Amino acid sequence: LLSNKAISQGKSNSRIELECGFVYAIEQAYLGQHVKTSKRDQALQERVVDQYIKKIDPTKVYLLKSDVEQIRKLLSNVFDKIKSKDCVVFNEVQKIVQQRVKERADFAKKMLGKGYKLDSTVEFVYDPQKKSFPADQKEAEEFFKKYIHFQVSNYLAADTKLNEAKANVIKSWERAVKRMSDTKQDDIYASYLDAFALGLDPHSSYFSRDVNEDFRIQMSLSLEGIGATLSSQDGFTVIEALVPGGAAARSGLVNPQDKIVAVAQGEKGQMENVIELDLRDVVKKIRGSKGTKVRLLILRKQGDSK
Repeated sequence: LLSNKAISQGKSNSRIELECGFVYAIEQAYLGQHVKTSKRDQALQERVVDQYIKKIDPTKVYLLKSDVEQIRKLLSNVFDKIKSKDCVVFNEVQKIVQQRVKERADFAKKMLGKGYKLDSTVEFVYDPQKKSFPADQKEAEEFFKKYIHFQVSNYLAADTKLNEAKANVIKSWERAVKRMSDTKQDDIYASYLDAFALGLDPHSSYFSRDVNEDFRIQMSLSLEGIGATLSSQDGFTVIEALVPGGAAARSGLVNPQDKIVAVAQGEKGQMENVIELDLRDVVKKIRGSKGTKVRLLILRKQGDSK
């Protein structure tokens, strides 16, 4: 577990962005401390690329098979590029994903127009682990239609009116486009470094500056959460474990491996879809001052929700 805290603070508390030139040195720090892997090789590079692709499209909603093949080709010598301080390839990958996100957002807006009706007969089995990347745009759109129905139904399950549910889903996709366009260069490098850490073993990770800041806030105990350990898996925020005596455990409504699909604070706060939202952003929506009431919409493996 490494953080870029050390390189994000300079003299007089000035902040230095995570730059391409730091990436190789951070990789070396991992390799120098890892109990099993101490050098770069082709097998490690392939695992890192696999993890990176999973990070940029965990739900397999955006990329086509041809996109994945193109990305693998772009990253085929990524270790050499990083060693020579050439990180342009990550921007090229970012452009591919950004274009697909925009296409999905445009499709969602068109589908949720005046003539939209929720199709309750649609069967939607959502497990990215058992799903391949779509072969072409037609296959991608067929799956995406079901995905949109799924998003709308999440809001309807929280007693939201159809028109409002449609508007919320559209807004969520507009935010996705904005998040992509606003992605900072150091966030792109941080995402790759996290993929590098996961390529070493599933228990290693890299803390970006923002994630590190969230960790420090949690440790300060100035804000409280629901008393649960959360992780990000395939675009979902997953409850890994409950803290004994915590709010979630006391409620009796939340179980380990539940997936949080929407969050609201207060008795009447608007439920907000959090599927595919960064874990740190979901945590911010859940966390609040002591005594704050939080409502969650939960997806369970057997199909129940609360």
